[in-house]
Amino acid sequence: MNFRLATREDHAALKHLYQDQHLGFSSHSQVHEEPIFKNDQRLSESLASDRYLWIVGTKGTLLTLAFLLYHEKEQGLCKIHRIYSNQNLAVADEEILLGLGFLALTIKEQLPLVDLLYCTTLTLSPELQNLTLKAGFKLLGIFPGFHGADPSHINGLSALFLKGEVLTESRYSGFKQHPLIFPFFELVRKKLDLPNQPKASPTEVSAAFENLKLDPSPELEMIHAPRFVSKKFEITKRRRVLSNQFYPFREPNALITDPEQNVEVFLKLIPEIGLATLIGERIDIPVHPADLYRSVLTLLRAQGITYVEVLVDAADLLGIECLLQAGLLPCVYFPAFKANGHIRRDYIVLNRSFNSESILQPATLSTEDARPEYSAFFREYVHLLKTNFTSVQKLSE
Repeated sequence: MNFRLATREDHAALKHLYQDQHLGFSSHSQVHEEPIFKNDQRLSESLASDRYLWIVGTKGTLLTLAFLLYHEKEQGLCKIHRIYSNQNLAVADEEILLGLGFLALTIKEQLPLVDLLYCTTLTLSPELQNLTLKAGFKLLGIFPGFHGADPSHINGLSALFLKGEVLTESRYSGFKQHPLIFPFFELVRKKLDLPNQPKASPTEVSAAFENLKLDPSPELEMIHAPRFVSKKFEITKRRRVLSNQFYPFREPNALITDPEQNVEVFLKLIPEIGLATLIGERIDIPVHPADLYRSVLTLLRAQGITYVEVLVDAADLLGIECLLQAGLLPCVYFPAFKANGHIRRDYIVLNRSFNSESILQPATLSTEDARPEYSAFFREYVHLLKTNFTSVQKLSE
């Protein structure tokens, strides 16, 4: 198989490949439609835009394999979004591994400002993610309670750091780790050979949290109006009044606010798979963050959302504590994820599943014990789930 960058002339072949089948998705009906293929214009734009990168594999004149990558220039990030294959012609794992090697080399040559490449099993099957691990990617965490490309497995996030200095000179490490985040940091530190970092004491964190004397959350409502929310988000972002506004490759399509609009929480909803991603917030009143996010989670659950996640800076001890107190749990530790000038900062994914009972089922536990790359993260997550909530019922309330 030969690999190359896709061109506009590949439009028809890519469309046929997509219509044929997604690699690894044949038995999973919940995977939502890829927006790029909704019409010919979007596909053509993706082939011409620097926000996307298409790598294709060919056998003779036949296009049999394609990688769709998202590119975030300002952040120096690329994400493998989809891998498509011709289901009538067997594509060997070795050919996909060659494709992964080619795309990493292509990024280094064509996009020299990109520091890292990652993927998740929201859009790739666990089998494909396992191939990324064979290609040198490192598993940075898991997503318990969410059914991604394969509902029979816990899903995860893997990343490839393209430059050695990303984890040395560029990475900011002058902070203490939150005590409940520390086990996840240690798992990733050992994989990536990161330097040791101090751990904040539980007393230090709890004292800061208890000193927050703020008001309870106002009554909240949701506005699900994608074009309105997108426009409002851009205006608010330009005015530099947003906090926690980092979530690459996600644009908000819904807004949670109070009648006076003193609080605005922007989020991406994918209702067909029960997913909500909290992207940014604007708060003009002294509301307690933990109480606000408890109210947000309650509202989302009432709207039929079953899985919520948020990104937070690993150095923000108080912000992490507020999210933990609201009922979220850490599941991914991503070193050097966000660019801040010449420095890259660590980030954590925290999640909340309203299917928490299923996480503790014996079948789930035994299945994950058989997957060593994932089981260490899974055990830490389950430990937090059991020890930091008096019962699974409390987490689900």
